[in-house]
Amino acid sequence: MHGAALGTADGLSPLVRVAGPPAGAPPDAPTWVLVHEGTGTLVPYRPLIRELARTAPVSGLVLDDLEAYLSADPEGEGARLAERHAESLLAGGLDRVHLVGYCMGGVLVPDLARRLRDAGAEVTGVSVISGYRVPYAVEDDVLAEYVFARLSRCDTTALGYPADPDGTAELIAAVAARHGDRIPDGGLAQGPGTALSPAGERALTALRTLSESTHEERLRAIGAAMPRDLGVPGDESGADEEGAGAGRAASERLVRGYRAVKHSLAVVGSHRPVPYDGPLTLVRQSGEAEVFPRMHQDMTAYWRRLAPDGFRVVDVPGDHFSCMQPPHVSHVAAALGVRAPEASGR
Repeated sequence: MHGAALGTADGLSPLVRVAGPPAGAPPDAPTWVLVHEGTGTLVPYRPLIRELARTAPVSGLVLDDLEAYLSADPEGEGARLAERHAESLLAGGLDRVHLVGYCMGGVLVPDLARRLRDAGAEVTGVSVISGYRVPYAVEDDVLAEYVFARLSRCDTTALGYPADPDGTAELIAAVAARHGDRIPDGGLAQGPGTALSPAGERALTALRTLSESTHEERLRAIGAAMPRDLGVPGDESGADEEGAGAGRAASERLVRGYRAVKHSLAVVGSHRPVPYDGPLTLVRQSGEAEVFPRMHQDMTAYWRRLAPDGFRVVDVPGDHFSCMQPPHVSHVAAALGVRAPEASGR
């Protein structure tokens, strides 16, 4: 496995060559192309790459210029990313591909597939893993931090976020309704101004308590709670740094990772997808732990509307996060058409 540790591209291109053709692969096997999620990297795909690389070459698309991305207007940025990603694939000679998008990447793959087909490339498959367009604009730091913490595999309850997803869902829906499908900054702690159930009130109390800390304090707590094997999503550099310099670098990477996730929420929330007229497979997690409450039901309806021709759903064990980790990732690979390796011996 190579490709700048699955984090960044070489040069000014989003295209990363992750794994070459495996021994015995057909010469015309389509290349698996993995599209980055909200952190802009391929880090969540690591276990899946090991499964896919047994069958065909693997490449990926990442955010190669994070600062340019963060300074871009979120409105229309999804379409611009799809256009640039298509140009990079074609320039790289990848004209027979199976596109795979997890989380935010899933939102981008239909538009990317359409652009590749229009340019004469062959798209042999379009697969979305636990992703859809966020149904409201997320401007609230506390909610964006919650998403960042979940993507970072932190224990959000231990960090002080609400433990009950139903109460959180009720609160988010009520605040979004109050503000016209927006969650303004400070909106969750302010509340909806209407009555909530006991679970909703507990969620509101938890978020108000969190809001008594500063954004910087909450972000430092998230960084301290990240699993040691993960580091900061969005940047894997600096592993050998020591002392005060290492602390400053880690803090800067933490801020960049958070900014990438918050901006990606805005990009996905403002994305205006074009209906996709080809086959599309939704690999849907079965667990309840999700980036956004009720994501499981919402994403199914979203993709059924967007890709009515050849829409297929495959349910896999795990939640939005654990489905991409062993042992569940083998089920994701199977949903993409990868057969389990044959046992050795007799």
